[in-house]
Parts: sequence; structure tokens; C-alpha cells
Amino acid sequence: MKFEGIQFPAFCMHLQYMTKHSIVFQLQILLTGVNKRVCLRLKVIAFVFIEVLSQIRKMILQTPRLYLEPNKTQYFHFNDGVLTNCGKSFDEAADDSSKTVNFLGFSFDSNKIRIRAKTISKYYYRMNRKAKGVVKLRGKKTTIKPVPTKELYMSYSQKGANSGLGNFLTYVDRAVDEFGNDEAVKQDTRRHMQKIRKALNHKL
Repeated sequence: MKFEGIQFPAFCMHLQYMTKHSIVFQLQILLTGVNKRVCLRLKVIAFVFIEVLSQIRKMILQTPRLYLEPNKTQYFHFNDGVLTNCGKSFDEAADDSSKTVNFLGFSFDSNKIRIRAKTISKYYYRMNRKAKGVVKLRGKKTTIKPVPTKELYMSYSQKGANSGLGNFLTYVDRAVDEFGNDEAVKQDTRRHMQKIRKALNHKL
């Protein structure tokens, strides 16, 4: 947030440690020479910010068995297309290692939304493990049941997603419907068929 050259986020990040009297005093210094209308807007934003932060922390404290580990908690500021991990400004123990917001299986890097890398890795790991089992059965003579290639495709390909039974790619398709084709939600699964074929052609 920027008003007539004033970088306001840096000031807001420290509001939680200040009394209302201190906030008014600091704002008077910060807003010297700024017109009254802008001054009023900034003062309102400052007090709303500290009130919202206070309410969030109050809700956490009042929720039974809910505790946020400080070293696992992240704070982000997003403005004008720039995403900043500002955790250390709120808590010295906060995690400021991540440059992306990860929430409910998705990642946001200030530009695009995509499926979390950890989730994609798990999908391909399970797919490769299943394919490895198929390859093993190919070399054995068995009349118990056919080699489960169809099961592999139903579980990990678009064919299974469109079958009505659903699989991980059904989840991806729903995410695309929700976020739109402009996002990178489907980017990491576009070549899934190539990877399935490669895994099936692998010789043990």
C-alpha cells in the first residue's frame, strides 16, 4: 500500500507492539506534510489493521486445543503484484523461509496459483510405484488375474478422471474450473501420460 510516496506496510507491521497513543504519535510524524484526507485514511487503516490482528489472535486463544507453532507460522504481505514474507516483523520465531503462500493444497507465488509441489510429488510417486508393480507382473506367469494396467490408467490418468469414478486429476480439473485456465494449476500434470508410459517401459 502506498499513499503519495509513503510506504505504509513497514509501519503497519509494527502496530501490534504499539499502544494507540504511540500509533497516533508515530502517524503524526509519518504524515507530516500530507494532506488531511490522506491522513485520515491512513489513520483509519492503521487502527483497522491492529483491531483485525487482535481479533484473529483472540479467536485462536479462545479455540480449544488450537495452538499455532511460532516457528511454523508465516505472515505475508501482498500488494501491487509483490508478495513478501514479512514474518520476522511480527514474530522473531516466525518462519520466513518460504516465498510462496501454501494453503489447502495450493501455492501462490504472487503471479500464479498451482498445485503444491509436495502434492504433485506424492501423485507421481504413487503412480510410479503402481507402474513398477505392473512391470513386475508382466514377467510372471499367472492365471489368477490379468496384469492391472487398466487399474493403473483408471487411478492415475485422465481416462479415470473422466470415468465418473474420479482420481487425483478430477481434483485438478475441479481446481481449474474454480481458478480458471489462466492459472498454472494444470501445468505439472499435463505430461502425466508420457510419465505413465515411461514408467511402464522401464525394465527392472
